[in-house]
Amino acid sequence: TALGVPEDGAGWPVTIAGYNALRLLQNRALATSALMGTVLDGAGTQGHIFDPRDGTLRPRGAKQISVSARSAALADGLSTGLSMAHSAQEASDLLSIVKDARLESFIT
Repeated sequence: TALGVPEDGAGWPVTIAGYNALRLLQNRALATSALMGTVLDGAGTQGHIFDPRDGTLRPRGAKQISVSARSAALADGLSTGLSMAHSAQEASDLLSIVKDARLESFIT
């Protein structure tokens, strides 16, 4: 969580793996969920995020998604849930109803 504002006032610099853009965060938490961030088999082929629609281990959505919000718990829950979104646009649309939450990256 990037609490407060650094002395220069710009924000705390954050980079997201696989996404070549620097983010500056102030009073926000950043969470990233990745399908293969944790694997369930020795071969490393089964990701840990289940699709609640059909119980499969391979969601149809993002390979990695990052969300920022006012709390780490909210950012974490949103990034995991939104990994089911089919596109960055769908994730943004769903996220638009959550106050102070922002889509930071969506990698397919």
